[in-house]
Amino acid sequence: MSATRLTLLLLGGALLGLLSSRIIQQYQSLPVLWSSNVFYGNQTQLSQAATHINASRVDDHRVSIVSVDPLVLYIQNFVTAEEASSLIKLVEGSFKPSEIWSNDGNEGKVVKGVRDSNWASPNTSEPIVQTIRARAKSFQGFDNAGDVEPLKVLKYEIGGHYNHHHDSFPEEVAKHSMQGNRLSTFFVYLAANCTGGGTNFPDLKRPRGVEWCEFIDCEEPMEKGVSFKPIAGNAIYWYNLIPHSETPHPALRHAGMPVISGKKIGLNMWTWTPDPEIA
Repeated sequence: MSATRLTLLLLGGALLGLLSSRIIQQYQSLPVLWSSNVFYGNQTQLSQAATHINASRVDDHRVSIVSVDPLVLYIQNFVTAEEASSLIKLVEGSFKPSEIWSNDGNEGKVVKGVRDSNWASPNTSEPIVQTIRARAKSFQGFDNAGDVEPLKVLKYEIGGHYNHHHDSFPEEVAKHSMQGNRLSTFFVYLAANCTGGGTNFPDLKRPRGVEWCEFIDCEEPMEKGVSFKPIAGNAIYWYNLIPHSETPHPALRHAGMPVISGKKIGLNMWTWTPDPEIA
């Protein structure tokens, strides 16, 4: 092969590599932590019945980092439309007004000025419920995490909201009264036929890149933090505590913003710190 031809081939290869790199940069919509071909659910954790509803499905999903400190992740396609519909059907007719709770978690009351929604909890023996709970635990990879609370389905109709709050309990209360704390939270959008109804984190810094505007309200002023748009099937995950401590992270205050029209249905899942006698 002549030196001239070899030079042309090398230049052509370099140009192709440069173009490929730019195409990837242009069309990669979000900074992906991992995506596609992820095993959902640990088969040994699921009941035999759960295998009938894709307990171990492999799905095309994307997990993107919103914030490292505190840790906040955005998950596309955490549940399928079929799974969301199944969960909603399980709780139809059993919704009741949501309460706000005292710091020790022992007393709840309805205060619609603070929290205006309805909730229901599907039976934990249902295969789809076992599947989603196992998926939440498998996703986190915690060998010594505590249990996942019973799932809580939340319905927000016009005007429905929840003022800014923390999911975790104050450190001293958690230590002495609760014997643990909410280590992490998943909030999953099951249905989002609405306007408004975003999930706002006022103390988070908005990630850069116009690509995020598909999932985050970029029309809000930067000083209002991050507001996630309600998109059915997608989820937000955050780690409630300061790493290597029992202290709630102060930057994880969040709110369910008022629904302007339509209806939003969400799913809360909380994983607890391990029981000290077991861990």
